[in-house]
Amino acid sequence: MQIKRVGILLAAGALLLPAAAQAHISLHPNTIPAGAFATLDVRVPGEQEGAHVTKVDVLFPPGFTGVDFENVPGWSTKIIEAKLAKPIVEGGETIDTQVSQIVWTWMGPLGKVENGQFIDFPLSLAIPSAAAGRALEFRTVQSYSNGAVVHWISPSLTAEHPSPRINVTAKGGLVEE
Repeated sequence: MQIKRVGILLAAGALLLPAAAQAHISLHPNTIPAGAFATLDVRVPGEQEGAHVTKVDVLFPPGFTGVDFENVPGWSTKIIEAKLAKPIVEGGETIDTQVSQIVWTWMGPLGKVENGQFIDFPLSLAIPSAAAGRALEFRTVQSYSNGAVVHWISPSLTAEHPSPRINVTAKGGLVEE
């Protein structure tokens, strides 16, 4: 009887470990057509025992000329732009910058993300038309109240800390979660 209980506990533990190991910063939906206007959620889990998330710094791939963000209680948002090498014209307007980075910083007391919790940071944006058929990586650095820093920057999906990404389909394709 004792051996049976230990076997059941070990099996249950084995089922829980892969789920915890797979938790990481992700983007939802993760498949979006080129040129589409979309609401993209940056989903950030808390994964440090006894600590909470204090900062999320997302590096954008080239081509995002405008991004709107939703105010998330307890968090400040800073959008950092970079000059385009060559200005573009969209809708009769000349655009000379692109979004290079967004940084969310926890100001408290609301929105605290502890171990086993997550938060979504919604963005409204247009997917670059030139990205059709590619995966776009959003390399991210996540900081915690205990000083831990996790770099979600690996291009490999099987790495311990893969970068969050979206798959961009041809124009007019379906948006998938």
